[in-house]
Amino acid sequence: MKMPPANLNVAIHKPPKSYVLAQPCVPQALDISAQLLQGLQVAEQSLTDLAVTEASQVKRMIAHLASLSPEQQGLHVRVAALRHSLGKNSISRCYADEQGIPWRWDLERRVLDQTCESLLHSLVQPNADAFIREILAISALVKGMPSTTFRTSGVRLAGDKGGWCWQFPDSQGITSCLTALHEALFQTRFENGIVEATIAYGILNWMHPFGDGNGRTSRIVFNAILRRAGMPKGQYIPIKEINYLAHGGHEVRLRYTVATGDWEELLEYFVNVLDFCKVVLHQEVTAADCRA
Repeated sequence: MKMPPANLNVAIHKPPKSYVLAQPCVPQALDISAQLLQGLQVAEQSLTDLAVTEASQVKRMIAHLASLSPEQQGLHVRVAALRHSLGKNSISRCYADEQGIPWRWDLERRVLDQTCESLLHSLVQPNADAFIREILAISALVKGMPSTTFRTSGVRLAGDKGGWCWQFPDSQGITSCLTALHEALFQTRFENGIVEATIAYGILNWMHPFGDGNGRTSRIVFNAILRRAGMPKGQYIPIKEINYLAHGGHEVRLRYTVATGDWEELLEYFVNVLDFCKVVLHQEVTAADCRA
């Protein structure tokens, strides 16, 4: 994968070496291949078919897959679709058992159920103020705090295996970034719920508006937008847990998007995530499922 430095500058410090991300740019339009566009349309139409899954079922099935060897996991065609050839260079780990997986599904779904209606209501308001308040409220809830604020200082990720880390954009651009994101969602600019959810997820991760809880906040917003697109109330896509099966495939695609502004790889990843949920999480997983 070629990564042109469209949205980042390289600042070398010892330690660490940093990719300094530019301010996010919410796309006005997307150049999507015909094949991916068809996959997005099918995935959106299938949202209504997703049955509400109990937390115990999600844990059992993902823990089963995580307990298999990487080779066994790789034979599962829908797990393999989540992987990426560059994933081995990521900081991501695949935990070996249920006790090692940091389950976020229960908390995140509860916060979504609590905030979804007001968040979606903010997306039909022409002004971004209510949307920004909802983002702040979600972040506070996932951290167990009565309130929170946007960060005012720099923040960066831990280094990857090569010693490189990602330094997120300056905090002064947070409000304008969220306002631009709200405008795109208010206009339903992309005419596909999965595209809108992915754009919101990517922009929130790219901007990293909080010192902590950005991933949890972005996953809740992603799921809320899928509910607006037809996903049943009560359903929650366990992105965090599925990412651990991807062996860095999620991180590679997300970082490619924020580095280049090319959304196709991340969109394809979430099409595969939804396919994984529909086919794998809603059936009993046995060792036989992991044969090619």
